[in-house]
Amino acid sequence: MDGLSLGTTVLSLCAVLVGATMQRLSGMGFALVASPLLVVSLGPHLGVLMANVLSALSSGLILAQTWRQVDLRRLIWLLIPALAVMPLGVWTLHVLSLGVLMLGIGIVLIGSLTMLQFGRSMLLLQGRTGAVLAGAASGFMNVTAGIGGPMIALYAASIRWPQSAFVGSVQVYFVFTNLVSLTTKGGPPLMPGYIAAGSVTLGIGLLLGSRLNRWVPVPTARLLTLGLAWVGAIATLVKGVFLLEGQ
Repeated sequence: MDGLSLGTTVLSLCAVLVGATMQRLSGMGFALVASPLLVVSLGPHLGVLMANVLSALSSGLILAQTWRQVDLRRLIWLLIPALAVMPLGVWTLHVLSLGVLMLGIGIVLIGSLTMLQFGRSMLLLQGRTGAVLAGAASGFMNVTAGIGGPMIALYAASIRWPQSAFVGSVQVYFVFTNLVSLTTKGGPPLMPGYIAAGSVTLGIGLLLGSRLNRWVPVPTARLLTLGLAWVGAIATLVKGVFLLEGQ
């Protein structure tokens, strides 16, 4: 499909399916699970692009239900620094070799997961300074690795952001950051067949998650989500090491 082998297509669409299902089950990021697996299956450049496309779509679908809870005041303090650092992220992508980029994405993913698991109770990112730091770090990570959620989650935990306002606001944030990320990198890949298949798979995953939701407790789903994200992050790191050895 669109120049991809059957194995690559199936593996990457499975990543989308699992990521969407976990998003619906646990409320945690689609990109957290799907991005590492997309990077492993499609490579760092195309994998991050597809993560941006599908993350924007996923957030847009959720925003259709949560737009009334958007907190514009806090959103702006996150969004402006995120957009400001994106050109730096694009420059970073252009100067790094394939192996270094894959290794770097793996390190970013592992660091993000570590902060998400152990930093939420430390109240590290408070006030406007915390919002600017979180937004800038998230924007850079979104462009380079396709994952910007952990820093925003840390900020939300630090300020005790009410869940309803956070959920609505973060969807706007990710729609904008993913679309701008795509624009700064030249737009989405010219792969209409694959994007259509990924969109359908995303919808199926969200529906599957809504069906499983009645049987899988949220704490269990979140542990499973983090476990899958760790598997993807470690696989990305290992693939980066092998690519470096082959250069």
